[in-house]
Amino acid sequence: MKILVINAGSSSLKYQLINMEDESVIAKGNCDRIGIDGHIKHTTFDGRTVEADCKFPTHTEAFEKLVEVLTTGEGKVIDSVSEIDAIGHRVVHGGEKFKESCLITPEVVKAIHDLSPLAPLHNPAAILGIEASYKVFGQDKPNVAVFDTAFHSTMPPKAYMYAIPYEYYEKYGVRRYGFHGTSHKYVSHRAAEFLEEPIERLKLITCHLGNGSSIAAVDQGMFGTEIIQELDKNGIDSNYISTVEYPTGSVMVELKNGIPSYTIIEGVAWDHIPLTQASIDLMKRADAVCFGTLAQRAAESRETLRTLLSYMPSHALRFFDINIRQHFYSKELIESLLELANVFKINDEELEMLRPMFGLEGTIEDMCRWFMKKYGLRYLVLTAGAEYSTIFSEEEVSTIPTPKVQVVDTVGAGDSFSGAFISSILTGKPLREAHEKAVKVAAYVCTQSGAMPELPVVLKDRLL
Repeated sequence: MKILVINAGSSSLKYQLINMEDESVIAKGNCDRIGIDGHIKHTTFDGRTVEADCKFPTHTEAFEKLVEVLTTGEGKVIDSVSEIDAIGHRVVHGGEKFKESCLITPEVVKAIHDLSPLAPLHNPAAILGIEASYKVFGQDKPNVAVFDTAFHSTMPPKAYMYAIPYEYYEKYGVRRYGFHGTSHKYVSHRAAEFLEEPIERLKLITCHLGNGSSIAAVDQGMFGTEIIQELDKNGIDSNYISTVEYPTGSVMVELKNGIPSYTIIEGVAWDHIPLTQASIDLMKRADAVCFGTLAQRAAESRETLRTLLSYMPSHALRFFDINIRQHFYSKELIESLLELANVFKINDEELEMLRPMFGLEGTIEDMCRWFMKKYGLRYLVLTAGAEYSTIFSEEEVSTIPTPKVQVVDTVGAGDSFSGAFISSILTGKPLREAHEKAVKVAAYVCTQSGAMPELPVVLKDRLL
């Protein structure tokens, strides 16, 4: 995949063409003096340089020249713009609206324009770059906005509010937003690499120094704050989340062809989940709870979960999603969790891992039936990636082929499947209907970036 990165100013257009397979720069350059006379300087990965005076009455002509030097002459590095998969635009100000990068739509362009009073020199220039990109590359080429302010969006009110009349914030949005966020994010992660420490364990001061300068305090707990904000935004009660003196747990996800692999950080908050009266009271009235092996790798969290499960009503669904990761499992742990569960979810690869562990023989269905009988399960959910999924109960078996969709990434697909299935069963849906809803929700999540995309109204309605 090749990405063209654009940083548009009022009279300049800086660019880099990046090969995302190894994140190397294929070519970079700058079209400056736009609207005056015009000049381009273009440098390739192997040191070739093209420099020329040009006529750039607008950003569109600068884009056209950029395409020309990328595809022809001494600076050629690609045969055609069809080799460019997407275009990323640096946008200085996302206000409170944009907390992450997003695909550019007409609504996004309007929102960037509406935020121009907060960055009057920069946001209008970004729009010029976006509009010129569409003119030169067409409407079908994906354009993505990357906001400088997004990295700082986890700042709490005590950090971003100024000691001025509150009405200035309410009427005009006057507050601290933070700038140069992409730089601060890069610097903080590079510092963690040099220190050979997970960034979740660090408190850092990062400095962006240049024509414009900024300083940021990067706190190890920012991910926990971000999680709580995301829950609050989606109307999920975050009051049951405990704060402990350990960094927020994190998982490093690497995607290869849309399929995730995981590196899981140890010694974090989820290894020290405390038993609280509030959580006990919640479990006493719970209709379902999901758990797996990963959150029980440490004794404290393991004991907390087992104690909480003992308070659940007998009718509740105790959903064991095995989620085998790295070395955080054993036969003894899996057996003990199956004893506590009445629903067991496993994928086809994990099932084959359990075959020698439990001394199982026969077909996939034979093994699933063995677990159903051995542990008295109400349901066993078997997923097989892009092929199919099967749900067993004592009375019936439901098998549905996995829908063929354009996969963006599969992060969150399994959990969304589980959530849709559980909510459907709890609202009285038959097994087959609950299974169909789970498949449709998981397929949609695969077409979106990230684990918690907003579901379309039609899918939400089907879950009710």
